[in-house]
Amino acid sequence: MMKYLRVIALALIVFGAVVFIIRGVSFLMSGDVAVAQTGPTGLTKSGKYVSAGAGQYNLSVGFDTQLTVPGSTTCAYITVGGTTASIFRTSDGSSSSGQGTLIASGVQWADCGPLALYKFSAAAGAPTLTVEYFK
Repeated sequence: MMKYLRVIALALIVFGAVVFIIRGVSFLMSGDVAVAQTGPTGLTKSGKYVSAGAGQYNLSVGFDTQLTVPGSTTCAYITVGGTTASIFRTSDGSSSSGQGTLIASGVQWADCGPLALYKFSAAAGAPTLTVEYFK
């Protein structure tokens, strides 16, 4: 009986986390921002996010791949693609070859960090990035 209760409790926790993530992503993508956020240029943003320019779609990640960030960008929405692929990311401008944050295929996140300094390197497979920029 305890085993089933643990399974049910775990399922509820996972379900709650998934709902929280989905609501957060749809909230960001709707353009409604309830709190101020500071981007890499030191700008504080509150209100609606709009496109900052051309995104990058299916960007192949090799060795120290960098983003082409439009000048007015405050944040970006980044998705790692590729079957059984993963990447390393550094955010301080140093090489990402074999070091940095390991990110698996399928991971998506909103990022207001120093986007122009980011370097991505393939850790496994043939990873791609999809990046949309917002201001």
